[in-house]
Amino acid sequence: MRARSNSVGRVPFRQGKEPEASLGVKGGLAAEGRRASSSRPTAKVSNRSALVPSSKPLLGANPRPPLVPTKDSKPKNLEAIRAQIKESKVVGPAAFEEVAELCTDAFQAEVPKQCSEAVSLFGLVITRATPGAVRSASAAGACAMVASMLRHPQEECRKAALAEACKHLDAIQLLRAVLLIVGGKDPARRWQATLNLLQVVQLLVVKPEVLERVRACGGMQLVVEAWKQGGHVSDVAQECCTLTLQMAPQQARAMANAGAADCAICSWQRCSQDSSRSLLVQSLADVALLCLPHLPERPALLPRLACDSLRSWIAAPGAAAPAVSAAVVACMLKALIRVATTDPNSGPELASLGVPELALGVIADERLGREAALRRLAAEVFVRPVGLALGFAGGASNSGLTHGSGKFQQPPWQQMRYEPLEDEAPSASAAAWASELPKELPSASAAVEAELKAKREPQPTLGAAACAAALRRRLETWRARAVVAARGQHAESLASQCDVQELQLDAFFESGSLGPVARLGPYEYEVQLLADDGPGGEAYVQWFCFRVRQMRAGQHYTFHLTNLVKPGSLFDDGCQPVLFSKRRLQESGVGWSREGDDVAYYPSCLAGGKRQHCISFDLVFPHEEDEVFLAHAVPYTHSDLLSDLGRLKSSLLAAPSAVTFFPVALTAGGLEVAAVRLGNPSPTAPRACIVARAHPGETNASWMMRGVLELLLGESPAAKRCLEHVAWLLVPMLNPDGVAAGRTRTNLSCVDLNRHHHDDRSSETRGLREVLAEEGRQPGELLAFIDIHGHSRRKGIFAIANGSEGDPLIALLAARTSLIDGPGTSRTDVRPQDAGVGRVAAAAQGYKHSLTLESSMCARHSAAGGQHLTLDDLVSCGQAVCLAIVDLVHKEPPQELQIPEPVQLAVHGEPPQEPVHLAVPSTSPRGQACGESAASDDHDEAVELTEPKADATGVPVFIEIANTGSAPASSGQFQ
Repeated sequence: MRARSNSVGRVPFRQGKEPEASLGVKGGLAAEGRRASSSRPTAKVSNRSALVPSSKPLLGANPRPPLVPTKDSKPKNLEAIRAQIKESKVVGPAAFEEVAELCTDAFQAEVPKQCSEAVSLFGLVITRATPGAVRSASAAGACAMVASMLRHPQEECRKAALAEACKHLDAIQLLRAVLLIVGGKDPARRWQATLNLLQVVQLLVVKPEVLERVRACGGMQLVVEAWKQGGHVSDVAQECCTLTLQMAPQQARAMANAGAADCAICSWQRCSQDSSRSLLVQSLADVALLCLPHLPERPALLPRLACDSLRSWIAAPGAAAPAVSAAVVACMLKALIRVATTDPNSGPELASLGVPELALGVIADERLGREAALRRLAAEVFVRPVGLALGFAGGASNSGLTHGSGKFQQPPWQQMRYEPLEDEAPSASAAAWASELPKELPSASAAVEAELKAKREPQPTLGAAACAAALRRRLETWRARAVVAARGQHAESLASQCDVQELQLDAFFESGSLGPVARLGPYEYEVQLLADDGPGGEAYVQWFCFRVRQMRAGQHYTFHLTNLVKPGSLFDDGCQPVLFSKRRLQESGVGWSREGDDVAYYPSCLAGGKRQHCISFDLVFPHEEDEVFLAHAVPYTHSDLLSDLGRLKSSLLAAPSAVTFFPVALTAGGLEVAAVRLGNPSPTAPRACIVARAHPGETNASWMMRGVLELLLGESPAAKRCLEHVAWLLVPMLNPDGVAAGRTRTNLSCVDLNRHHHDDRSSETRGLREVLAEEGRQPGELLAFIDIHGHSRRKGIFAIANGSEGDPLIALLAARTSLIDGPGTSRTDVRPQDAGVGRVAAAAQGYKHSLTLESSMCARHSAAGGQHLTLDDLVSCGQAVCLAIVDLVHKEPPQELQIPEPVQLAVHGEPPQEPVHLAVPSTSPRGQACGESAASDDHDEAVELTEPKADATGVPVFIEIANTGSAPASSGQFQ
């Protein structure tokens, strides 16, 4: 009778004690050699993964030496044995003895054919064996040797045995043999034989066709029944749990119905505080989480077990490798998040278990707190139970005030909204709104010139210890405010009780973005960021750029930027906001810089059922009564682009026919989408297209495009080489409306352009598509399309490709500069919903190498130093893009290359400096895929490296904590 209890009040296993004979790494089948009726050796296995081949046959304790074929020995007549077994309707223990002998001989002889024949014979025997034969010691020995064959140290033998096993071994039959008590009632022999058969099944279901057959034939039920029989043995529980996860997630409901959750909870209860069973504990938690949506009620022991496991890991430093510790702790945190998410009444229980303190302990732990992904999960675990315990859904804002209650005056251009264009485009006069925007931000040229003159080293990002300490302090402050809010003690703002002058915040200028502001104290402010308005636009909240005045120098001010929606940000991984001080520029020549202490990014509330996050940081303004700008990244406005293009046009008057400036489209707001066509005028020349700034809040894309323009429109030898071999089409700013209005992701019609390259939702993408179609009508090869974006959750500059089509170009990019994270490339499968993505649409148009190039909004990848990216870095990478495309024409980069000094656009009227000679390797390793770990910043693309993965049911199952891969070393970085 099957034991079933969702509350898991009792252990459903049918055996009460684990046998004294250990089945772990150091244990084995101690009595098997003495008890087996066969003279052949039997096998023992460790609790390591069955997918890892052992280096020797799995032999039991005190076996007889294996029979190794010699010149004088006569090999077994396999055909005669097979024929004899086929003639018998049933076979006994003697047949298993023959199989064990044949497997041992084949293992020692290392002959692939002999190995495969022995495995096929085992498949024949086990299907005809009587129940008594299955329970014999001989059957246990045969199972052990077959498991050894499938993990043979010789690859050819292993492959031959596994191929034959997939043909002649029935995984369902093997699972039924487990339920028949394979090996007999002797505990050590029985559980060793069970382990061997379960490991064989694991190897078989690696094949998709075998896995589907097992699923269709009730394999899940059989595995869970085997788990109930032997779950009190840790190794058996490990193998059953692994098999269960192999058959998930498509059978999550079947898992729950079969009682897998009960088994997982009971096994977890036995080893929750055993640090040597870390992988088992993680797998058990995964099974429980998979079953949770399909259970009538949440297992009562789940939160307590997760807490116990967390405590044991925090209290046992060095018990396992850091990566193992991080994975297990992440799994426990996700379990607690799931409990808090699915059960709104769990707040008091989680608080009584000390969940908030455990979360703070994870953040404060020297080992665990170094992982940004763990800090994010711990912050979520902290906020949700506190919010539930205090009686409100998910938390409170930092101030405890309702969003929007602060002072706010929205600029007129932020309120503009146009319906998608139909047949008629607006007149150019409609662009008057953009020309009338105040140009208060420092120009791009001024920003670059200031960086050149300051000659500062790249600013380091904040260390992991500083990030963890800041997050802990912010969460504790948030909890204190949440308690006040829950008790209805909304004290009057301290601002009315002091004579400290209030800061003036505004965003009345081009690309500015600022929402309601509430003063929390003399030197503390809460700022709600503006969202892209319109249907669905409320999900896009990221870009901020505002002005601060009337500050006191030397005083610490605290800012809380609320209502962000992304679950992760570079602000929780060492990133700092950028600051520009007009007085500092005048007195010391320093332009934009990364500033801010105690920077933290954490969940702060649930508004309207949607989780929101907050960026908190402290600032000390350098000067009294200054005019300071704060932004997510260094701005690059539409006016900056017009200024750069105007200066380029004036410098090209001597050869006007070499370059063509033309509009791709007219936007809903009446602005022209500027494009530049230049390079080899021959219709047969290879063609390349580079597009940037589809998303207005991703300013790094424009700085990279500035490098492209600077190189191709310059007079250096590198520029001449690029123009000689390729016909170029450049679209520097696809979304000028959104950039001018200070939006995060959409245009004035609330359209995300990088999702609508394939339809007529916006004039910008429709116009670009028509121009690309015109390019395709030329006889020249459509060589490369690069869509440049910015990324708010990943460090480094990396690519996203349609499968492996972009590999040659990615390798050449990584060879040109170490700032390109080649190994961080994501090779995503193209889904039907990706048809409107730029790189996918361009590939459909015929471009051979189509990429999205993502530039971090914050920092270099770890192999390139990990510091904050500079404007020089971004400009130089734009130049590297051009050079890599030319290298693609020639299949490899030249041995030596001349390139101009960067930022030529910023030098007014000065001649180009002498070129720099760089030696570039002629070859470079291909970028290695990181799967889902290298994600786009788009909401519906793959998740980030350190984010939890999810199964088909939406349940997070595993987490990968990994370092960003290092890019190939190269001397080709622009200095």
